[in-house]
Amino acid sequence: MPVSAPKLRVVLATLLLRANQDVSLRELADTVWGSEGPARPRAALRVFLMRVRQLFGADFIRTRPDGYRLEIADEAVDLHRFHSLVDQGRSLSAEGELARAEALFDAAMGLWRAEPLADVPSEALQLEATRLQELRLRTEHLRFEVKLRRGLHHDVIGPLRELTAENPLREDLWAHLLLALYRAHRQAEALAAYQEIRRNLANELDVLPGRALRELHQSILVGDPAVAPPHASSAKTAASVSEPPRAGSQLPPAIRNFVGRRAETERIVALLRSEGEVPVVTVSGPPGVGKTALAVRLAHRMRTAFPDGRFYVDLHTHSMARPPSTPMVLARLLRALGHSAEHLPMDQDELVAAYRTALRGKRVLITADNAASASQVRPLIPSEPGCALLVTSRNELTALTVRDGARGVRLDMLTEQESVSLLGAILGEDVTARQPEATARLAGLCGHLPLALRIAASNLAGSHRPDIGAYIQRFPEGRRVQALAMDDDQHIAVSRAFDLSYVALPSEASALFRLLALFPGADITGEATAVLADIAPSEAAKALEQLAAANLVQRLPGDRYQLHDLLSEYAAERARTEDADGYRAEARDRLFDWYLRGAKGAAAVLYPEFVAATRSEAESAVGPAAPQERSQALHWLETERANLVAVIEFCAEQGPGPMAWRLTEAMGWYLGISGHHSEYVAAARAGLRAARSAGDPAAESAMVGCLVWEYRNLGDLDTALRCLTEVLESGGPDSSTRPLLTVWHGSVRLELGHLERARACFAEIADLVSGQTAPSFLSVAASLGLGAVDFWSGRCEQALPRMEEALAAASRAGAPVERVECLMVLGRCLLEMGETERAAGLLRTAAEESSALHNGYHQADVFAHLAMALAELGDLDAASEAAHRARLRSRELHNRCITATVWQALGAVHRAQGEGGKAATAYRHALAATTQGTVHPYRMCESLLGLARAHAALGQAHEAAGHARRALATAREYGFGSLEARARHLLMDGEPAARRASAHLPPG
Repeated sequence: MPVSAPKLRVVLATLLLRANQDVSLRELADTVWGSEGPARPRAALRVFLMRVRQLFGADFIRTRPDGYRLEIADEAVDLHRFHSLVDQGRSLSAEGELARAEALFDAAMGLWRAEPLADVPSEALQLEATRLQELRLRTEHLRFEVKLRRGLHHDVIGPLRELTAENPLREDLWAHLLLALYRAHRQAEALAAYQEIRRNLANELDVLPGRALRELHQSILVGDPAVAPPHASSAKTAASVSEPPRAGSQLPPAIRNFVGRRAETERIVALLRSEGEVPVVTVSGPPGVGKTALAVRLAHRMRTAFPDGRFYVDLHTHSMARPPSTPMVLARLLRALGHSAEHLPMDQDELVAAYRTALRGKRVLITADNAASASQVRPLIPSEPGCALLVTSRNELTALTVRDGARGVRLDMLTEQESVSLLGAILGEDVTARQPEATARLAGLCGHLPLALRIAASNLAGSHRPDIGAYIQRFPEGRRVQALAMDDDQHIAVSRAFDLSYVALPSEASALFRLLALFPGADITGEATAVLADIAPSEAAKALEQLAAANLVQRLPGDRYQLHDLLSEYAAERARTEDADGYRAEARDRLFDWYLRGAKGAAAVLYPEFVAATRSEAESAVGPAAPQERSQALHWLETERANLVAVIEFCAEQGPGPMAWRLTEAMGWYLGISGHHSEYVAAARAGLRAARSAGDPAAESAMVGCLVWEYRNLGDLDTALRCLTEVLESGGPDSSTRPLLTVWHGSVRLELGHLERARACFAEIADLVSGQTAPSFLSVAASLGLGAVDFWSGRCEQALPRMEEALAAASRAGAPVERVECLMVLGRCLLEMGETERAAGLLRTAAEESSALHNGYHQADVFAHLAMALAELGDLDAASEAAHRARLRSRELHNRCITATVWQALGAVHRAQGEGGKAATAYRHALAATTQGTVHPYRMCESLLGLARAHAALGQAHEAAGHARRALATAREYGFGSLEARARHLLMDGEPAARRASAHLPPG
């Protein structure tokens, strides 16, 4: 619809540019008349607006209290449609959907029909026209970039020659022309074009071409493969795109208001999509430059390329938190991939193998953030094509490039325009557009570093009308963090923003900010923060919210807060300069005491019998609210587990050393029983280092006890015995630690078949507690141990009353773990005596109670023996179900004792089902498990007897007799009375058949 009157076109253009926004009367008058408008412009404007309403309808323009608003659907305005098409094109381009991106960019450019606002006579709108023209050229840049990536270099040469002629100083368009000519095998013309733009810049601006154009020129001169034409297969057509099913991801949220990094994004995407190999891409650069933000954003957007999952792990190299060990990282990733925590292997090589096996046949992207070295990352590299690893680091990780073929992408500071865009995205483009010079100066003061820009913008955003110029005047001079003030260190730009954010804080918030740097964990709760600062929880909450509002801490779910790595360093430096050493030490010790009391309180609810047997030491009266229910205690320990281990390792290295071993004692039961084996071993070793460094024999013995108990749980009896022998022979244990070590010694000796040595250990404990009136862990352990020795010796009639006594004592003592063990051994004893119904009932109870303890070790053992009892009763469906559950809980537990028992259970079920061949196979697996590494003679003998019965059922008398004889010899050697009797019965039953079979054997 034609609009002929010039000023009417100005009014309409102004309202359309601000469609669906209020435009003030003064703003509209300034646009129409400039400084020469009428004194009372409202009446004149009403005439123009009435004509607009006559042309387009009465509801087209709404009168507002101080102006007017043009209301129109976004899709009806070419400029809005243009922005939408460009945004979609950018997203598709970043994801590698080049054909679709090209179509969108072409459609966007098709909306341009002439110079913007060419027939609108308004000086004020000419600035807008310049901006639109720049927007148009930037979109042309994106469009030709996509076409070149698609290999359409021949098609773009003509249009690019026209554009560079119209815009002789636009280096990005000249770069596209050079690249197109080179890829079209017109290298001489490409070099000539470079000389032309070089002359243009020298004549007009007296400058040289920018770095990007110079590097492209050099690449063309040397024939760098990086500028060669792309392979035809690298571009997807729109018709070939199909969205696969989306898998879950465990990525942090993508950062808002992300700007820039288009070239880096496209390069990383291209590298990660490499076919026929395992791409390893490193993103490096200075602190705060946005490595994590870019990596996480890319990971979110690559769900199509990696449909089986996108997972994230923070290696914490550049934070106050102690970096997780490689086994811990692998364990976390395996849990994310669906593996159960208690079934993970301990050995790092086995973890790597399990991790790579879990990735086999999948398309998964692993993002490893904050890496320190190639050796830290190398175990995370998948073994087969389809998966990819994206790594961020402040270091270049050259070794990863040389040895593992990683491709590196370096992030530098944002350009000035990108910095201004980022400030505009946070503050509002209307704010920065009104203050262009001040905005540019603020961007320079922030060093064009994204983290600094975001903090500065956050400080400004709290104002009703942000005044950037006034804000700059408040920048303090000469306030730099010592650690970040090096001449060659870019952190100094961060310190400028940090300083200003810090000095603007209320005193309570700034004091808390400094203290937060003392905490070695990854994140902290509001309650723990209050303890750290010795203030009321409400005061801590208020200060934390002030810090969060200033972007100095990050809010996390569950009332948790996290300090960014650079901010933590900054806060630590502030604390060193502003707070006394004693004040900081008291705050840290106060928080560590709080964690210790919390761990002890939770353990007392979960495992009271173990806590009572642990050395008693004085402790702080300050701690978390004591949990009343098991679920509360488990939740607290699980939530704080990583922080507790971090505190233990911190104290082992930097002190106070006693806190390392006291915390390990407090939470060790939970770590071991819940299956967090790698973390328990790490904590116990850290506590042991601290005890040895402090020269505390009692603490050293306690930590050895923790390691022995964990190695015993894992079935590594040789290592457990070696640790025990070393500490016992050194005379290290005192009266507080020797009883518990003696219990573990007896348990290890029993499993090794050293029955008399085990009996002596448990008898020593029985003598020690003989005068006690109330049952305790030690009294239960003594009765249980002596009953188990009697049972293994074949004295079931003596074992039975001991076991019943131990069960009653465990029940009275409130010892759930020991009660499960009593039920299990009692059930086995009754099973051996032929009381199968009663045995099955006790084992069912043990299964229910062990499940409530979340103890994979006991669950697997109990369900396995329950399966054997049910198979004896002929309840084959229930037996099969129990054996299956036992196998599920034992899988990847890497405990050979448990593995052997589970295979025995499977063998018993198969034999009862008449599947002799499957039974024999299962018993052979059981036998192998008992003889690899540490020999477990009792379970080995049980496996041999099962194998003998399986072969007998198959009519293979000689094989059956051979296994029975071997079982008999083993039982005699170790004094396993019941097993010896079973072996004799098997041999007597099978001897006639064996003789008949031998008559048919060939001589020799």
